[in-house]
Amino acid sequence: MNINWKKAGFMLALTFFLYQCGDPLPVEKMGNARLGIQEAESVKADQYAPEEMKMARDLLIESHAQIEKEELKEAAKKADESKAASDAAYQKALPLYTQEFQKDAKEKLDQADKMNAAVYASDEFTQAGDEYNAGQKNTEEGKFFPAIENYKKSSEHSSVAISESENQRGNLETSLSESEDALTQSKGLGSGNYPEEEVEQLEKDIEHARNYLNEGDFKSAAPLITSIAEKSQSVKSTSNSNYAKSLNTEANQKVEEAERNLNDLKISLQEADNVAVVENSPNVQESLKASEDTIFAAKEALSASDNAFADGAYEESIRQSNEAIRLADLANDQKPEIEYLFKVEKKNYATKMAADNAEKDNKDNAGDTKGDATAQSSTHKVKYKECLWCIAQKKGVYGNARMWKKIYKANKGKIKNPNLIYPGQVFTIPPKEDQPAVADPKTEPKEEPANDDVAEDSTEPSNEDTISDENSDNGQNTEEMTSDETTENDSASGTEDETAVEEERNADEDGSQENN
Repeated sequence: MNINWKKAGFMLALTFFLYQCGDPLPVEKMGNARLGIQEAESVKADQYAPEEMKMARDLLIESHAQIEKEELKEAAKKADESKAASDAAYQKALPLYTQEFQKDAKEKLDQADKMNAAVYASDEFTQAGDEYNAGQKNTEEGKFFPAIENYKKSSEHSSVAISESENQRGNLETSLSESEDALTQSKGLGSGNYPEEEVEQLEKDIEHARNYLNEGDFKSAAPLITSIAEKSQSVKSTSNSNYAKSLNTEANQKVEEAERNLNDLKISLQEADNVAVVENSPNVQESLKASEDTIFAAKEALSASDNAFADGAYEESIRQSNEAIRLADLANDQKPEIEYLFKVEKKNYATKMAADNAEKDNKDNAGDTKGDATAQSSTHKVKYKECLWCIAQKKGVYGNARMWKKIYKANKGKIKNPNLIYPGQVFTIPPKEDQPAVADPKTEPKEEPANDDVAEDSTEPSNEDTISDENSDNGQNTEEMTSDETTENDSASGTEDETAVEEERNADEDGSQENN
């Protein structure tokens, strides 16, 4: 029950007035009763001792009522009873009030412990524990207000420790992500290269660790995450070892295959009717040398893979094995190109020999014969920074850059895009139309059908038809030429030109069979 303090103030004033008139009034006792009620309220006596508080207020009100009746002795008695009731409420509420602070301090201390503050914020966590223990001791001794101060300080230190521990969440999550990446990489190497059951268990552990983090239980999450990190790295090492071993075996097989293919090719080129062709063809010799160099580089990569594997550097072993496989595949791809180049050179050599014989028989027409010999098809090996435009412009070719389309048309089987040619490619260079080649009915290929769509371009190309200086500066091995007219014409006649190239190759094969 709340006291009407305005009324109480009036009664005190009346009491003072009566006291001045000579009657003894219990002013001091009534004041003490009021102060007792206020002290009890400060420790939440209304919550922890509601009956005692109600009694204290009711008795104080009765004391005021007795003064109105001029029953001063009875008023003093009621004031004393009110003070006793408020004191009882205070004594009953104070321990319970202290427990509020103790409970809050204990909850925060437990939370800090759960977040592994003993490791992540050891100083603050230690102080929080010390203050809490001091508060318990004071509580047991009945020193409630000192105990309350201890509990407040413990809560403050625990809050700081919780905040510092929360800062470690990012590191724990990063460690989990790295472990997941290691497992993903291991699984990516193939089912036969990683321990499947162990990986499955680690994936479950990662899920549990994430649940701990979400619950703020860093104390449980931290050691589990550390264990996951160690095991996932072990799995990754084992998986890399298994994969490196199998890849090294594959690389050995690829390199041996490439070397065997090159040796077979060399044996075929050493046959009696082929030796002279090779000796008189620098392009064939250079291509053979390039293939030998490629295989040599593959062997070096394979050796580096072996050494890295022996040192336990499995990732480096894998990288070197992949490089050996790449080079071996490149060498194998070079074989059909060399075979085709030799076929062209052999045909040109036969044509040249026929021309030389004709020159001996026709000394009077030496000039024409010389022109005819010059007009035979030849070959050209692409060098660094060359493009079709540059090749056509050479004096030994056409001496006219605008005739680059003749080279493109004759080599469509090798050139997918006239803007992109590569060092090491070998192209057939057809003769100029105004200098017809000496016809040999046994070796001359069938004449290609005319194709109006890829007619010679007599106009100079635009700036876009030239080599990109920027690409050259960046060390690119491609030369770019772009022409709207070329693109449209080549796209329209692509199928017909590919057919013509195929017919020409068939004719070459027929001619070779007849020569043989």
